[in-house]
Amino acid sequence: RVCNMAMLAVIQIPVIASNIAIGQKPPHQNTSKPIWLSMSSVYLGGSRVMSSSLLPAVAAVVKRAASFGQVVSVGCAIGADLAVIQAAIAMPCALRIYAVCSSSGAGAWSGTALASVQAASQVACCAVQWLAGGSLKIPLVARLMARSVAGLAGASSAVFFAPGVGSLKVAAYAIGHGVPVFAIAPIAPACPPHCAGQ
Repeated sequence: RVCNMAMLAVIQIPVIASNIAIGQKPPHQNTSKPIWLSMSSVYLGGSRVMSSSLLPAVAAVVKRAASFGQVVSVGCAIGADLAVIQAAIAMPCALRIYAVCSSSGAGAWSGTALASVQAASQVACCAVQWLAGGSLKIPLVARLMARSVAGLAGASSAVFFAPGVGSLKVAAYAIGHGVPVFAIAPIAPACPPHCAGQ
């Protein structure tokens, strides 16, 4: 199920699900790009414990973004972030990774896909912004959020796979800044904090 949590009416959810799945543009749109790919980048993220059943959906969204020449922006965590990184490199697709740690691994934590991000930094299609959340003097939770905010800059939309609490906070930030948010999950996720009715 795909749930748009920002700028489309709930009744449009099945239509958007079909658009992402089969690559057609939404009805009544005078553009060749889907509404979620209307600018230069799309931010992808989601759960650190994402089920492998969502891997095809991750690959489909990355492929669709690549087909329109979009830059895929993503964080540095295990789970959904890592799935996005692997799909983008396999394509290949222009990829920007926003890492909470330094290139040496300083500031990484158990949820960081450090080895994969370090390896991705050597791939031609990929650019890594190290310490994207700021100085290591900043507490980890704040750095994680700041890293995600950096990744959202300039994004046409954000797509989250099985979003949990952290992803929903990022989704709330995106909605508050006018970025359309979509979620792909087996069960519809909770509404992002303070975004009821949006």
